[in-house]
Amino acid sequence: MPDAIDSRLGTVDAWGMYFFFTAAMLFINIHHYFIDNVVWRFKDPQVRAYLLG
Repeated sequence: MPDAIDSRLGTVDAWGMYFFFTAAMLFINIHHYFIDNVVWRFKDPQVRAYLLG
């Protein structure tokens, strides 16, 4: 999907990187970082009560 948007809009920067493709990859990695942080803290009783309660 991001590649199709970049191709249609022609969003290429000076280094040849596509804007929407790069933004999608950054979003996935940042989202994974925060989700992973929550999963590893799930063993903490306070965090578990907050997430499930």
